[in-house]
Amino acid sequence: MTKYPVIIAGAGIGHMDHVSLGVLRKIQSADCIIYDRLMDQRLLDFAPYAEKIDAGKKKDHHKIPQEEINALLVEKHLEGKRVLRLKGGDPYVFGRGGEEALYLKERDIPFTLYPGITSGVAVPAMAGIPVTFRDTARAVTFLTAFSKDGPEDLKAYAALPSTLVVYMGLSRSRAIARFLIEGGKDKNTPMAVLSKGGTEDMRSFYSTLKDVAENGIPENLVSPALIVVGDVVDLHEELIPAPYHKGNVVLTFEDKKSRARRILEREGYRVHRRPMIEIAPVNEDKLFHAIENFSAELVVLTSKNSVDYFMKSFIINRDIRDLRSVDFYTVGEKTDEALAAYGIRSKGHPEIYDGHHLAELLKKEYAGKNLTIFYPHSVKSDPCLGSVLRTIGELVDLPVYDAIDPGKGSELPDKMSAVMFGSSSAVKNFFHHYGDENLEGTLYFAIGPSTKATLLDCGIDDNKIFMSEKATFDSLCDCMLKEMHYANAQN
Repeated sequence: MTKYPVIIAGAGIGHMDHVSLGVLRKIQSADCIIYDRLMDQRLLDFAPYAEKIDAGKKKDHHKIPQEEINALLVEKHLEGKRVLRLKGGDPYVFGRGGEEALYLKERDIPFTLYPGITSGVAVPAMAGIPVTFRDTARAVTFLTAFSKDGPEDLKAYAALPSTLVVYMGLSRSRAIARFLIEGGKDKNTPMAVLSKGGTEDMRSFYSTLKDVAENGIPENLVSPALIVVGDVVDLHEELIPAPYHKGNVVLTFEDKKSRARRILEREGYRVHRRPMIEIAPVNEDKLFHAIENFSAELVVLTSKNSVDYFMKSFIINRDIRDLRSVDFYTVGEKTDEALAAYGIRSKGHPEIYDGHHLAELLKKEYAGKNLTIFYPHSVKSDPCLGSVLRTIGELVDLPVYDAIDPGKGSELPDKMSAVMFGSSSAVKNFFHHYGDENLEGTLYFAIGPSTKATLLDCGIDDNKIFMSEKATFDSLCDCMLKEMHYANAQN
């Protein structure tokens, strides 16, 4: 059996654009990826068939202890797999990559290293802070606020003339400022705290050791974060990169393949994902028994989720050839595409993608034929379609999934140009969690009439709401780009 070297690689910081070409190639060729939390998870999409093991760590919570990670690298290597250990930033800068490499070396297991961009250099640069600068800082010191034995006493670092970049120090920001002052550092030395660097949610706080020691830092600064101390911090006013984006856009729907995000980013917008619904199965036992006794002549599908729940259950419990004489109708082209992925083509969909127009189409096509109809759908589906289906045949009406509230995610960006909604549930959950936070001057984009109606119910002015031509996310993006272009031209 061929045994491949274990690849230890850095995924860079924040956005996937910061990964090297070499690392991307290794992701694409990997059989097994053992990955960390602090990296753009979309990188895993480049390895659709690889085994993926989440070894992400948070403070006081390690999904897999380091000893088990080490053992996994050996185990997967001995199975003959191309193993990729993918870490955020650079694997050898406070990333324990050196420990993992040493573990492999001691067991005569070959390994190869692919460096990554470390946050200690890149994040300050993105915030307008060069960690070295002629005549201001001729050296830089990277340190961590914690050792394996606990919090570090950082007084000794106060005497260094270099820029100090402190990893993993957010929770000790105030204590770090006090330690450095006690160690002899000028209390007016500039200090910056940089939160979620390299991501669309990056936040920067610029201050001094004295101010942080006395007053602490704002609550909206969250992990991961870096602390930078030194005169170079004051350069941020001159060197902070010019905004490269036209505005902040919030997506409240799942964008698993990042299609909407790519469309909007390509046009210059910064995209923030705040999914406001989570899809969960319901009535799994009832669906199982309904499939076992399936005898329908018509199947009606109103979303990709209904396609997936129905088809996956059918394939597990029945021969797919049992569907060869069944008519399928869908609500729109994206649902058609989801069905086609299972090798089945629908007979059609309405010109306007919603339940009311699908009901009219089916009533016209099947009235008086007294069919047996199977209708798997969302718990929150518009009851209109089910009511019409009962008039044209014997109906198996079965909710198979629900859109539930996933809870509040990260805070919203300080200023938003647009918020995009794919359902009424997302609207309700969004305003429940965020209220009118940071919404001044924001425009709203709805995927259909019911979503728009819910926005109106939440008190949003009609002239701030725009509705997509079709009930698809592509159409919603088109609507947003068109209206934002017009709004920007007016300004």
